[in-house]
Amino acid sequence: MSIDATLAEIRERVVALVTGFLGDCNERLMESGLLDSVSAIELGIMIENDFSLSESAGLRLADMRTVGDLCQRIRELQ
Repeated sequence: MSIDATLAEIRERVVALVTGFLGDCNERLMESGLLDSVSAIELGIMIENDFSLSESAGLRLADMRTVGDLCQRIRELQ
């Protein structure tokens, strides 16, 4: 499986999680107002669980500015 395919698969899962949690998904999660600091924590926990990521490695708020940033960080943590 290529890195591009993996990032595409990650993106598909992230978009589904974000849409299910927030009811919508915009590329610019923070800037669009869809995601605030409290919902970012909740979404981060959901994503860590879904992708079996270590909580100690953690997702940072800066990782959630955009869907692309989030997908790249997940890829780095896997």
